[in-house]
Parts: sequence; structure tokens; C-alpha cells
Amino acid sequence: MSATLDARTRFLDRIDNINDIIERIALGPQEEVLSLFDQLNTRFRTDFRCTPTFRWQPGFYKKLTKEAGRLSNITIQKNKVSTYSNKIQQGRWYVDSFISKINELDNKLFHLRNDGIAFQDNSEDVNRVLDEYRSNISETIDTAMQLFPNINVSVTHGLYTSNSLGRRDNGTKHAVSFHVHIENVNTNINIGGESVEIPMGNIDLVISVDLVKNIMNRIQNADRVSRNHSQGGHSNTWNGAVYDPQERDILFPYITNQRYSSQLEVLFSEGQNTRSRFYNVCFGSFNDDIVEAAWRGDMLAMLTYINNWTRNFNVGRTGPLNGFERMFHGLWPEMDTEAWESSGRVSRISRRENCSYADYLNTQYISDLSTPGQSESYCDRYECVLRNDCRAYQSVYNTTPQEAETAEEEVALGPQLNRLTEAEVLSMYQGVNTIDVRR
Repeated sequence: MSATLDARTRFLDRIDNINDIIERIALGPQEEVLSLFDQLNTRFRTDFRCTPTFRWQPGFYKKLTKEAGRLSNITIQKNKVSTYSNKIQQGRWYVDSFISKINELDNKLFHLRNDGIAFQDNSEDVNRVLDEYRSNISETIDTAMQLFPNINVSVTHGLYTSNSLGRRDNGTKHAVSFHVHIENVNTNINIGGESVEIPMGNIDLVISVDLVKNIMNRIQNADRVSRNHSQGGHSNTWNGAVYDPQERDILFPYITNQRYSSQLEVLFSEGQNTRSRFYNVCFGSFNDDIVEAAWRGDMLAMLTYINNWTRNFNVGRTGPLNGFERMFHGLWPEMDTEAWESSGRVSRISRRENCSYADYLNTQYISDLSTPGQSESYCDRYECVLRNDCRAYQSVYNTTPQEAETAEEEVALGPQLNRLTEAEVLSMYQGVNTIDVRR
């Protein structure tokens, strides 16, 4: 599934195509008939419409003949007589179903015309609730970004187009989109009463709102402005995300690996005006709250829910797009516990044999590329407990298991070394090979 989003107009500055939005608001007597038109056009991939006086649009009969011929399959050449006959039978059933829907609509239009009914003018209500929506955003966006200084939000209006075959929400729709940039995300992995905070990196989010449906729900005073929204689950194309990792080859648990998925292309006005690709994102239990806050225009609530969404991964309760073991390399000292081992995902053997950072070190070293200094390596910065047994680490930094173990002991002792006498320090390092610097 895929979709495109034009996000080049600042929603708080102006609204383009307001008349088109008003025409699409299906309230009053036109709501039922426009719903029938939507069902017809979605099922048979047509574009029939009616006038505000409930008559078929000009050119209807010419279009009806063309679409009936297309649906019948009669003009499509087949290689066998039996195949041709079968296709005609299938086409006849399809055309009969199509004509039945046309007749249903024709009768509905006839009765509405006979009763002297025309489209209801919703322009006043549309402008009223649009002003309300924009005011909600304006009144909360500055406070929200002050409360969360690492999050920036821009709000735009444009057209959203779904390109997914066979879906009822296909077609072009007006959308308000929230582009949310989050810097320096840290996520806690919570397991068995223990918690380790992992520096993750930056995240770009796009959360889009079906503007016409939003307006309709507001006018009808729905209990939730996002009622009947289409933004559930990670595969919907109204939302998307890009993850920029702080460390190479790690993944954010709630954003699909970018190598395997591309679902939303956004056309921004900044920079080169090129489309940006956003990928599947899962908000989990926060989904309905985040979506409702966006539809209401409550930026403070939306950023609060988004911030909480980034903050925690609860092992055994969270259903991620990527396992938590992809959030870090190796095995940190805080993770070398029974609680972490009982998860079945971070055994010493699997973490050592499947470490992509070790592969990176080997590649850099063998290819004579720029290898990070030992103290700058991920292994030392996070004090990976597997360094003693890691061939890549030992090979790149010319260490032996004994030297690595000694280095780990020094890190563990820390300031205690400063309180030892010279004799005590020499006793600790008895048997360790040293170099006479006086030579």
C-alpha cells in the first residue's frame, strides 16, 4: 500500500480550495446519495457524480455506455472460445450488478427531485468549524513546543491520494498534516522490574487528518472528532515515520526497517521541493489518543502522547515492528542479569555471533577505512561485557582476552584506584605483562 501527500500550504495561514471542501461535506439530504455514489465508484472504479439538484452530471449516458462495455469484457480478445465464453458470462454478471446499482441511484435521485429537494448549503457551518480547528492548533502549539523543546511541529494543508488497489478509501482527499520532528530520543527498555535507558536518535513523523471527515464530525457534534477514522494499525497510509539512528545499524522498535517498506511520499515546500519517503509506524496503545489529539488540534495532548510513546518499551507487553534486541549492540553491563537472560532474546552467544557492529569494525579494518578509536568504539562507550570473547574487537584493537579483562576491571573499579597505595596497585597487577618506558 502507498499514498502521496501534498504538504506545501501552511494550514494556519490559509486554506486552498475551500469551495471544493464545502462541496464534499455530505450533510443533509445529500449525505445518503453521496454515500451511494462513493460505493458505486469504489466498487466499479468509475467517477459518476450528480448535480446539486440531484440530476446525473452532463454526459452521463455516454459515460454509462463506455463503462458498461468496459465491465462486460466483450471487447477483450481471448485465445480460446471456451475462455471467451466464460469471460462473457462473468462480464454479464458484473454488468448486471453494475446496472442494478445505477438503477438504485437513479430512483433515489428521481424521488429527491420530485420532492423539490436540493443540496444543503453547509458553507457557514464549514467555515465555523474550520476556524475552531485552526484556533485550537494556534492556541496550543507554542505551549506544547515550549514544554517539549526537543520536538518541533509544522502544520500544512494539501491533497492526500491513496494508491492502494481495492481499498474503499482510495482517491484524493483534503488532508491536514502534522510534521513532527523529535530530537535526541531516549527509550527505556523495561524487563522484569529492571530498566535500561537507550539513546536512540531522531524521529520524523507525519500524522495526517481527513479534513472533510473532521469537519463533518464537528458539525454533527460527534463524541470523538476522529470517529470512523482510517488510521488504525501500522499499515495505514495516513501516518508515516523516518528514524535517524544515533548509532549505526540499530532500529527503533515502532518504525519499520526502511529497507523493506515505503508507504507515504510527502511533497514539502522547503528545500528542493522533493518528495520525502515515510515508512510504516505503530503507535500501539497510544494510537487512538494521538489520532484524536491531532483531529482536535490539541497540540499539547498530541506531543504529550507522542513523547510517552517514544519513552518506553515493555518487554513481554509491547508488540513491536522490530524486536528490542535491535535497539543496541552487544551486551551492556546493566543487561547482564537473570531478568534479561530470561527474555530469551539476549543470550551471550547470540549477541556475540550476530553483532552487526562487530561486522562494521571488521569491514573498516580489513578495507583500511577509518576505524573508530578504541575509546570511541561503541564497545567501549557502552562497556560491552562480550569484549573478552569478541574476535572482531580483539583483532581490530590488538587486545588479548587478558588485556580486555583488565580494562573491564579498571572501568569497574573507577575512582577506587585513586585511593589505593602504590604497593596495593602493584599487587593488583602482579603477573600482568608491562613495558619499561625508560628504554
